[in-house]
Amino acid sequence: MSHKGGTKDYFLTLVVNAQGRAIVIRRWGAKGATGQVRVKKFASQLEAEVDYQKELDHRQSGSKGYRITDSKTLQIEKREAFPFVVGRTVFPKIGPANVQHLDPTYDTTGMREPESNRDDDDNFIGNATRHVTIDPDVVARAEAARKEAELAEMKQNPKFGRF
Repeated sequence: MSHKGGTKDYFLTLVVNAQGRAIVIRRWGAKGATGQVRVKKFASQLEAEVDYQKELDHRQSGSKGYRITDSKTLQIEKREAFPFVVGRTVFPKIGPANVQHLDPTYDTTGMREPESNRDDDDNFIGNATRHVTIDPDVVARAEAARKEAELAEMKQNPKFGRF
């Protein structure tokens, strides 16, 4: 789907395996960019189709302003083709748990679980784990030391304070 302003894209993909387990992949962002990815798992194809249609209708509503620009149905014969059909830049963002939901024997070595605290409408949904902790006291001390060094350098100027 393309936004009415022409600057954003929204991709909605329904993937169903032979056993009926499914995932719905939502991808959005600036036109031409990989953007953000959100994946939802479903135990049955029917549940996934209902969610897919609900999201499709929501995106096409007047407030969201997206319109369908392309629609395809593909059948993957070999599981090795899955990353290429979904997109080689999108596939790593799906996450190993979602890939193994479709195929428990798929080798997901090296894949990372997605990390985000926002949904596809950019609503806050909870805190993501931070990989870096920032101590405000350390930051304050570093800033004070920087200001003190700057003042000491200015005082080296013989004309400091004359104006």
